[in-house]
Amino acid sequence: MSYQEVRNSLLVMSNKEAYLWLSDLANNEDFQNSISLTDRLLLERYDMELALRYVVCSHFDLKDIKDVNEYLTNCLVELSNNTEFNFKLAKIKFFKLFSLLSKSTGESSFKKYDGEKFKGKFLESAYEAVTLGLGANVDSYSDTESDLKLLTEKVKQMWSESDFTNYSGSGSNARVRIPKMRQFGIAYFSKQ
Repeated sequence: MSYQEVRNSLLVMSNKEAYLWLSDLANNEDFQNSISLTDRLLLERYDMELALRYVVCSHFDLKDIKDVNEYLTNCLVELSNNTEFNFKLAKIKFFKLFSLLSKSTGESSFKKYDGEKFKGKFLESAYEAVTLGLGANVDSYSDTESDLKLLTEKVKQMWSESDFTNYSGSGSNARVRIPKMRQFGIAYFSKQ
């Protein structure tokens, strides 16, 4: 079993409503259209891990990250027991975020842009920077043609930003990378 499959079992036993909520996020068509995962990763429910990763990294303190899987599990337990977390609002923002990405960059949203085209596989660092950054600024974007074009250009240009590329390599430590990607993304995807 993958880490997420274990987390899913834990969540079903502790808070089935929270499990259904997370499953609904992961099954969202715009989300699925944007992440472009292999069949193996989908079978392992990596899509649910990505939905959880976005929620956790946008709502929890990132200074506690030592091991990403342990961090996600601990935050999931905390989230499932949190009666004050606004699941409805978080879902609305998640759906808007991925609607914008699906309409602008689609399955290329989290792939490397080489200056001419998007290529390669899904990259976690791109996912973290784009989702955490756009998610924090999602209320200032709409699905107008101009905003979708702006978003596409921002995703492309992100790959030439040193604040992004310095921490996005495959050897980067998640404990350091995720807070840097969130900090970069929030500033970078601001429309001001």
